[in-house]
Amino acid sequence: MQKRHIEKRLEDSIEFQFTENDVYQKGNSADYDASHALEPARIIAFIKNTQTKIWQKLTAIHGDNTEQIVLDDLCKTLETQGMLNVLRHGFKCYGKKLKVAFFAPNTELNADTLALYNNNIFSVTRQLYYSASNKKSLDMVLFLNGLPIITL
Repeated sequence: MQKRHIEKRLEDSIEFQFTENDVYQKGNSADYDASHALEPARIIAFIKNTQTKIWQKLTAIHGDNTEQIVLDDLCKTLETQGMLNVLRHGFKCYGKKLKVAFFAPNTELNADTLALYNNNIFSVTRQLYYSASNKKSLDMVLFLNGLPIITL
């Protein structure tokens, strides 16, 4: 008799719910930077899309190095202030405040605030290899704009 309840099927079901019925993108473990514990491409895409003026100012100063400088400042802030603080308040990069998430507004009266909230990038990644030194993995990780917020 074949097993009906196996871990892979449970993961399939959870991933399906997040990606097909909700707003989550399907992630890939290869997109994850294990040394910094984040997904750089999604973070940069979110910042470029939601904070264009600040990004242009930083690019005018740093040119092709802008992405790496922003990621370095984000990682330093995450190490010193923690994930919750950075999610709530953002971080500074060369005097410019950058947000890494926008929360749901209390009302829908301000279209700009609602649009920023709707630009959040949610993703789910299965079998996330979190270390370069071994092949251990987490079954599933939920990300908000490239930052891991929930592990399963």
